[in-house]
This record gives sequence, structure tokens and C-alpha cells, in this order.
Amino acid sequence: LIVQTGAGKGKEISGFRPEDGTLLWSAGDDEINYQAPIAATIGGRAQVVAAGGKTLRGLDAASGKLLWSYEHKGDETVMGGQKLIPVPAGENRFLLVNKEDSSTMIRVTPGEGGTYKVEDLWSNNAIRGTYVIPVYHDGYVYGVTGFILTCVDAATGETKWKSREPGDGFVTLVGGHLVVLTKQGTLHISEASPAGYHEVARMNLFEEQSWSTVAYADGHLFARSMARLARIDVVAQAAIPPAVTAASSWVQGTGFGRFLATVEKAPDKGS
Repeated sequence: LIVQTGAGKGKEISGFRPEDGTLLWSAGDDEINYQAPIAATIGGRAQVVAAGGKTLRGLDAASGKLLWSYEHKGDETVMGGQKLIPVPAGENRFLLVNKEDSSTMIRVTPGEGGTYKVEDLWSNNAIRGTYVIPVYHDGYVYGVTGFILTCVDAATGETKWKSREPGDGFVTLVGGHLVVLTKQGTLHISEASPAGYHEVARMNLFEEQSWSTVAYADGHLFARSMARLARIDVVAQAAIPPAVTAASSWVQGTGFGRFLATVEKAPDKGS
């Protein structure tokens, strides 16, 4: 169990035995705010990748041994370096939303003798100004820029599309879909596709503010607001009801029903 404890010199990040909580190792001197470590595989080796206030590190999970480090040049804002969580974005690549006004894609390449090379691939303002941690799927990154959901080509940093729907919210990737819980408490599911924003389901979930990502486990979605916890089950869409026509009994006597009857008989329905 890896935790960024930030508890003093040499105790930036710590490894614990999950069975009994025994401290196994501690490492690093960086300052910790809202950062969190992730598990990643680089060059076939499982690692812990974690960012502190100034440095991004790759560590051996069992021993805490430092494998590589990189000065991420993040700022000291809550929307930037203080909440920096690396996002795996393709083979040996990580997206770092390291500044309030920009983000950077890096690549960590294993070399000879257990060495690693870290290089910047691109840096721009395509994803910025947000607390939301982006997600990656099939070559594209999906995150929030300001209040706008944004799709970015992970290879080039090019913005593929922006959508004001569903609004400012936290993004989770489930299969090939984006699950977004907005800060206003609405839940949205859309396709994770560079072709554009295509919503397939939505629901009004909470009346109060929500400020967390949706979790997925055993076929269920779990969402949390400031007051409540909810489990959401995704089910098949109900059958589409038949189209309303003038033959529908309750419609016939209305002005709309009479209009439909006229349209049905019209030789030029377009006009």
C-alpha cells in the first residue's frame, strides 16, 4: 500500500504492508498537498509513479528504491502542481497537468543498466484551469479545460473537440465510455471518441454539490455528493415508444392532432 505521507524529511512517500499496516519504507523530501501516487508499468517493470511539489519519481513498490526522477516544473497552485497526479497516456507516456495554465506530456524510456531517460513531448494549454484529473483511451486524452469537456490527441497535443455539455464535472473512464459527475450533481455517460461528444445516458442524481469522481466496481457505478452516496446500475435502454400520429386516440382532438392529419394527407409533406 503506497501513500504520499509528506511527513517530513525522507518521508514524502511510504510503503506499508496492507495486512497489518507495518511501515516497510519511506523515501523523498518533497512537499505533498493533494497529490496521489499511481501504479504504472514502464519497460515491463511495475513501478509507483508519484509527483511531489517539485519532482516526479518512479519507485520500486516493494523497496522504495528510486528508479528515476524528473523536475516537473509545476506551479504552486491547487489547479496545477499541488494536485499533480500523473495520467498514463500510452506506452511509457504520462500527461502532467502541472500548471494552472498548461499541461505537459512526457515519455519515460528505459535504457541500459536500469537507467531511464525522461523527455518532454509537448506542452500547451489544451487542458488547464481545472481540478479534474484527465483520463486516457485509445490514443486520446479526455479532460476539462475551464468548464469545458475537451478531447486531445495524446501524440500531438492537438485539440480534437470541445463540448459545453455536460458541464464542469469529474471524469471516469469505464470501458469505452466517459462517466461524468458534474459539480451540480448530474450524471452523464458518453462515448469516449475523438469524433465528438455523444451522450448516451444522463440522470439528475444529487440535489447538492458533488466534488468527486465516480467509481466503478462489479458492474456498478458509485457516486458521492457532499451529503450522500449512491449506487447506480446501468441497464439496457427501454424500448422507444411508438411515434405520435393522428391515429393516437388522445391526440386526434387536439390542434396538433389535426395538423398531423393534414400532413399525412398532404401530397407535398416537405412544404
